[in-house]
Amino acid sequence: MIFQWLLFWIRPASTLCWLVMLGLFKEMSPRFLKVYVDLQQATVSAVTQFREEVESGQFPTDQYSYGLADQDLDKLQSQLGG
Repeated sequence: MIFQWLLFWIRPASTLCWLVMLGLFKEMSPRFLKVYVDLQQATVSAVTQFREEVESGQFPTDQYSYGLADQDLDKLQSQLGG
């Protein structure tokens, strides 16, 4: 419901306003807008952590992966011509 409300209110002309208010483009912030949260730093931090975990092999673990039985893998490979 909240997502639908946001989509209703976010129009192309106001997209920049929302992005500034969420702290994603603080360097382009006009005086009539207030930054309410720093999502830019949170986003950069999350993406950096994700990259580091993937590069080091810490992510994904079995907890965040789906297994594929050998029988199903063989069937898939035969369907793909492999």
